[in-house]
Amino acid sequence: MIWIIGAYPFNILLEPKDAAKMKFKVIIDVREPEMYEKGHIQGAVNLPVNSFLQSEDGIPFQMKSIDTLIEVISSLGARQDDPVLIYSSGKLPIFYANVGRLFFVLEYLGFEKVFVLNGGYEAWVENKLPTSTKRGLSPRIRLKAKPDSSLIVDKSFVLKVLGDPNYQIFDVRPSEYYFGVYGQPFYQRFGHIPQAFSLPFEFFFTRANDNFYVLKNAESIDTILKAVVNPNAKHYIFYCNTGREASLGYFIFRMMGYPKEKLKVFEGSFAVWSRDTTLPVVRFKWY
Repeated sequence: MIWIIGAYPFNILLEPKDAAKMKFKVIIDVREPEMYEKGHIQGAVNLPVNSFLQSEDGIPFQMKSIDTLIEVISSLGARQDDPVLIYSSGKLPIFYANVGRLFFVLEYLGFEKVFVLNGGYEAWVENKLPTSTKRGLSPRIRLKAKPDSSLIVDKSFVLKVLGDPNYQIFDVRPSEYYFGVYGQPFYQRFGHIPQAFSLPFEFFFTRANDNFYVLKNAESIDTILKAVVNPNAKHYIFYCNTGREASLGYFIFRMMGYPKEKLKVFEGSFAVWSRDTTLPVVRFKWY
C-alpha cells in the first residue's frame, strides 16, 4: 500500500500554471470537435473519443483494434518516450472519464510520460493562459506497437480470480448502479460482480467553482483509498459500465503511486458480465 501525504505520489496530474511551464510533444484535446473549434489550448490537437473508441455489440466506448489505435495515435506525432498532455472539459466529473480512457490507451501502447490537466479547459481559461481557435498540427509518424496486454482482462479472468486474496475488484460506477437500482439499456441484468467493492469515481472530485471540477487533493484521496483498498492484494481490477470509467479509476490509482503492473481494466466491464447469464450477479446488497 502506498500512502504518501502531500503532493500526489506520481506527478501526472498538472495544475494549469504548472502545465504551461512544461514542454509537451503534443497536447491532446479529447472534447468534441465543435467545442474544440470554439477555443482550445494553443497548439492542441483534437482527438475526440470516437477516434479511438467504438461501439461493439451495442456496448459503447470499446477500444478499437490495435492496428487502428496505432494508426490513430501515430497521427499525433508522439512516440512512447515523449511527454504528452491530455485534457477535456472540467465541467462535470464524467468528462474526466474520456481523459482517463485515453490515458489508459496510451499507457497500454507503452507511453511513459502521459499527463492530465486538472480542471480541464475551463481551468486553463480561468488562469488566463494562451488559447486559440487555430487548429493544432502534428507530424504523422510510424509508431511501433508496444501493447501491454497484462493491463486488460476479460470476464473469464475476472471469474477465475473471484475470491482470490491476491486480487481486489473495484466497481467505479455510481452506487445506484452497483446496488442494481439503475442500469443501462445494454445490460441484461442489474447489480454488480460478487465481492466487488463500490468505489464511485465521483468521490474523487470536488467543485472548484461554478465552471469546473477538479480532482480532490492527495490527502482526501488517500483517506478514501485507505477505507477500501486491501494493502495485501497484489492486483487491483477496475470495472464500470463499459470500461471508460474503469480507465479513470486506473488513472487515479496511477496518480496515487500504484505501479501499472498492479492494475487491470475489465474491458467491456459490467455490460459484458451482465449478458452472460452463467456468471453470478449480486443485487441490492454489499459485496
